[in-house]
Amino acid sequence: MEVLRIPFNSTKVRNFFHNLVHDTIKERQQKGIFRPDMLQLLMQAREGQLKAEAGDEQENISGAKLKKLTDFDMTAQAVIFFFAGFDTVSTAMSYCAYALARHPEVQQRLQREVDEAFEKNDGKLTYEAVQEAKYMDMFISEVLRLYTAVPSLDRKCTKDFTIPAHGNVPAYTVRKGENIVLPVLPLHKDPKYWDDPETFDPERFSEENKHKITPFTYMPFGVGPRICIGNRFALLEAKVALAHLLRHFSIQATSKTAPKAEFAANDLSGAMKGGTWVGFAQRAQ
Repeated sequence: MEVLRIPFNSTKVRNFFHNLVHDTIKERQQKGIFRPDMLQLLMQAREGQLKAEAGDEQENISGAKLKKLTDFDMTAQAVIFFFAGFDTVSTAMSYCAYALARHPEVQQRLQREVDEAFEKNDGKLTYEAVQEAKYMDMFISEVLRLYTAVPSLDRKCTKDFTIPAHGNVPAYTVRKGENIVLPVLPLHKDPKYWDDPETFDPERFSEENKHKITPFTYMPFGVGPRICIGNRFALLEAKVALAHLLRHFSIQATSKTAPKAEFAANDLSGAMKGGTWVGFAQRAQ
């Protein structure tokens, strides 16, 4: 990945991922191996073996035919899936730990819910139990609102659209093919849409309150047809990890725990400035 021809990764790292993908593709082609995964879909797309669903466009915005995927294109997609699924979830988990350390009353309620889930299922955590953990969902939703790992989204306009004038702001037309940036984090903290936005309050996402959220003001995974393809898996992954952690440990603030979370200016993943410092105390079983 490069911006202004300045690489984000070293040549060694780029070569590692390219060789990994290239060798895997070569082996599958030579041995006729089929796997139901993303790489297989990319291989099929390159060979024209995939059929578009009804309504899907066969051309890009400029009207030119889609180019044939190269091994480098496929490597880029694989790397994005890897880092987007790993880095963002680990960052979110760090902020979950921080929020629990700063709000022990929230942690105690969450631990009660986790304990009940394990006890109802003979000491096991089932998929159904995770889905029924309402307070867990409320907690993670509030973490993603206040400490979203993706502060903005970028999209490409597919047709001309005029934003109407509002107050002293004149109307503006976004042209087809232009890129736009959506400010996710400012929307998540805008007092126009959230009462006391800097306060950590999972109750915003309770069954009684979540219908009050203004549409398109909460989008940690994006929104619409281009929403993050891995959002369900990411939430499940975070909930399972958090449940097992809280089952055995309590998270506490230490002398190094920041009184207020700030984003690191030199980290694209949205990590906390100075790192996330918390303490772990084993719970009595």
